[in-house]
Amino acid sequence: MHAPRKTSFAEKIMRQRYFFFAVLLHVVVFLMLSTVVLFKAVTAREDFESAYVAGDPGGGEAPPPPPPASTSETVPVPTQNTAMASNNEVFNVDTPTPDAPPIPVPNIQAPTPTVDKSIASASAPKAIDKAASFNARADGIRNMMKGWGRGGSGGGSGNGKGFGNGGRNTVAEFKCYIAQYAQGDWSTTLEIVDGKIKRGSLINLLYSVQENSRGKIRANVVPVPLKLSSSEIFDIKPPFIFFTGHKDFVLTDTEIQNLRKYLIQGGAIWGDNGLAGRGSRFDVAFRREMKRVLPSEDQQFYPLPDDHPIFTKSFNDLKGVPPGMNYYQEPIEGINMDDCLAVVYTLNDYSDMYRMAFKPNTIEPDLQDAPDKARVTPWNIWIYHDVYYRNFTPEGCKASFDLGLNIIVHLLTRFDDKLLLAP
Repeated sequence: MHAPRKTSFAEKIMRQRYFFFAVLLHVVVFLMLSTVVLFKAVTAREDFESAYVAGDPGGGEAPPPPPPASTSETVPVPTQNTAMASNNEVFNVDTPTPDAPPIPVPNIQAPTPTVDKSIASASAPKAIDKAASFNARADGIRNMMKGWGRGGSGGGSGNGKGFGNGGRNTVAEFKCYIAQYAQGDWSTTLEIVDGKIKRGSLINLLYSVQENSRGKIRANVVPVPLKLSSSEIFDIKPPFIFFTGHKDFVLTDTEIQNLRKYLIQGGAIWGDNGLAGRGSRFDVAFRREMKRVLPSEDQQFYPLPDDHPIFTKSFNDLKGVPPGMNYYQEPIEGINMDDCLAVVYTLNDYSDMYRMAFKPNTIEPDLQDAPDKARVTPWNIWIYHDVYYRNFTPEGCKASFDLGLNIIVHLLTRFDDKLLLAP
């Protein structure tokens, strides 16, 4: 066997040098890695602080409450709260030191609270006396009704015009006005030339009302655009103002005030949604703006029941709500004022159904156009009545016209019974 070779001095130096380099390399790598992590942490913190918005509640839990004060500290003990102190004084008594002279503390009794009955009764919600409220409006309503061609100064005046009877005995002569409001497309179902309505839905409806009532209800067959900001609304005294459209709109403060005053004096608003169904732009806007006109909590939209006078005690006997455009059959809604309808809202786009013009005394669509004709069925709607304008049929439109006549008769006669009893 060979004897083990002895390690030379040079080899020992080389091994120690490798060991030194290895240690040095580990130190350098360690420092590099720790520096990277450190800078990342600082950068993240700076980013967080720069992105923080004062007042942001954040998504974490609330911080823990501060630790309780040391028992060695002197805590002021209030003997009377600010509500009980006279002359707005507050007594704070610190814990006395052992050598301090005794300080008498008054024994203050909390006063027994008293209730001001006048304040309590004023703050409590009051039940509205609707009869008294209507009686206060009665004279204004009678004055408003003078513009409706009903005759007389009160219900059942025996003037031979059926005033106070309602239904098919209703006799009236009035003008129809459509709300001309900013932003929206209030004239969407009308053709307007030189600022005047030439033809369209309301003209067809008014012709139908006159024909089906056998001339008892006569309306100016050319409706007039009405600027809601004008005071002429109180000179004209229309029985209702017609609203329709597709778009969102916002009434001005003057328009809101005029409409509120008009409703209080006995007028009415008939809104028809030009985009059938709920949730359309007009539907949202009309509900919102009517809430501005009538902000009282007891004046909310509600669905009219099937036994409402519009269906049962008007001109035509209707079995509920007729389907409108595209067969929408949403309930008719209303807002009452003193138990009388002030706002009626039809959601089924009857405005477009009224664009069908019938030949006189028939339910045959009149499709023949001429420059001087006031009644004509739009050809572009008729040719697509099975595709885009479903239910735009003679039968469907006739049912819509019957409903329109019923609504108008009810708005003309809704006060008759109450005026018989009003002073």
